[in-house]
Amino acid sequence: MELMQVIFGLEQLKTKSNIQVFTDSRHVFDGITKDWAEK
Repeated sequence: MELMQVIFGLEQLKTKSNIQVFTDSRHVFDGITKDWAEK
């Protein structure tokens, strides 16, 4: 669920943007750092 919230937030961006994601969730951290966006 937490990872889906990050994905939803990114989908709301209207233009290419530099962002920072702050999390204390291991699930979100692993999802971002293990190239989930490429899959």
